[in-house]
Amino acid sequence: MKKDMPDREKQQETSRDHSNKKKAHIAKSPTRAQSMHRAFAFITVLLVFLVVCLIIVLSMLNRAGSNVSLQQTSDGQPQEQQQQDSSDASNDEEEEEESQNTVQTSIPNLINVMGMQQTDALRTIGHGATVTSTTAVNQTGNSIVSSVNVSLTQEPGDSKQGTPTVYLGLNAQGNVIEAGYSAPTSLLGYGRLSFADAITNEHIIEQTLSRTGLTVSTGNIELPAKQDYSTYGPDGHTLVQEHANFQGQGVGSNGAVYNWSARLIYDYTRANSTGNLADATHVIYVFIDAQ
Repeated sequence: MKKDMPDREKQQETSRDHSNKKKAHIAKSPTRAQSMHRAFAFITVLLVFLVVCLIIVLSMLNRAGSNVSLQQTSDGQPQEQQQQDSSDASNDEEEEEESQNTVQTSIPNLINVMGMQQTDALRTIGHGATVTSTTAVNQTGNSIVSSVNVSLTQEPGDSKQGTPTVYLGLNAQGNVIEAGYSAPTSLLGYGRLSFADAITNEHIIEQTLSRTGLTVSTGNIELPAKQDYSTYGPDGHTLVQEHANFQGQGVGSNGAVYNWSARLIYDYTRANSTGNLADATHVIYVFIDAQ
């Protein structure tokens, strides 16, 4: 009985030690609340870090955008300057087109010079009429013996297509029996009309003759078939020229009846070389014959 007492005491002591160690372990182990608090703190720190990174990225993008807006183009001009240049070029084209749709030159009355001597005819024509060439004519059955080209130097000229010109045909007595006129169609207010539109819709032949003093019935001039007024290059596809001749009779401002002839020429030679249709030349010729 006495021997069992020490053994029981040992067991109780061992049990107390085990209980104390378990309590110590529980005391050292974190509670669930403490774990959640640490996790929340970690997430908060991570979010702050991400927000800071986002601010830095946005700042860099904004700075890069500012640099792009100030970057110069390949031709050394700022983009704002290039936009201004493009706007100016567009305005220039609009102004040029508008000017071509406005009559810029005055056509002299050719009926008034019929029967006059050359000197009197030049005075009547006016507009800075200046003789540029005189050519002898020797054609059987033709009453014209001398052809005089007269430049109207006081009229605006077209740098690409020339200056308005008057042509005088003189007989053996030196009197005018034929008078003609030519000018770029742009100076007459016909702009960049197509060949067909100029003849059919705008009646450029009748209108021009009317301004020279000869009345011609509007709408009686017919446009030829396209293959008849079109000339193509060796490749068979490149349009080189559009031209057509017309003739008829009209009544002059003096009441007399005259024969007339006209020619409209659209030449695309230069335009084909530059690739710019605006470089095509559009010229109209009209002649009034008193023979």
